[in-house]
Amino acid sequence: MKFWPRPLVVMGITAAVAVSLASCRAPQPRPAPPAPPIAAPTVPTAPGRSFHVVPAESEVRILVYRAGTLAKLGHNHVITSHDLKGLITLPEDPTQASFEIVMPVATLAIDEPGKRTEEGADFSAPVSDTARDGTRRNMMKPEVLDGEHYPAVTVRSGKITRAGDDFEVLFEVELRGERHELKAPVHFALEADRLAARGELTFRQTDLGLTPFTAALGALAIEDEVRLKFDIHAALSAL
Repeated sequence: MKFWPRPLVVMGITAAVAVSLASCRAPQPRPAPPAPPIAAPTVPTAPGRSFHVVPAESEVRILVYRAGTLAKLGHNHVITSHDLKGLITLPEDPTQASFEIVMPVATLAIDEPGKRTEEGADFSAPVSDTARDGTRRNMMKPEVLDGEHYPAVTVRSGKITRAGDDFEVLFEVELRGERHELKAPVHFALEADRLAARGELTFRQTDLGLTPFTAALGALAIEDEVRLKFDIHAALSAL
């Protein structure tokens, strides 16, 4: 087994992420027009083997925490992507690898009971369907993900350097038409025609140009800092 880095984010990023958070309350929105189609991932032509992300085996998980003097009225949130798409090119030198990971925002899963259980005591409180709907509406607002105009968060490879048995990866995150950079250690494993990568990072929403949710003059809010975990699996692309 060899070791190398892997993206996301998706991560992240990428992530994203990506990244995005919400609260449990929001007014009923007017129906929005459909978002533009999501472009397929592309990776610049380069020497090396090509792998495609396996969505059913890959995940980005974003942990969002409540804040404010009325924090007890809100929830911590687990936001999960189950339909990542991506391509990775892996040459002999892993530090020259390239990738592009796309995370659709419309299908982000909000507070799945099993995911909340996995994350422990901070997420033990039950979340109603009404609260989940409010969280999704807040996430899709223009000041957060702006899902009406930007259907996905895209994470691309930046500089990759060795860090002991793992790698440190610079992720270039495209969110709402703007590009940002996040850095994280990545553990990568390559075996036969499969590769896997996992890692996590902490970042601030404001670093990505997002506005954390707030209500009641800040008494009910979402923390600026969030955690993102990614677990990516990819298979060798057919010739």
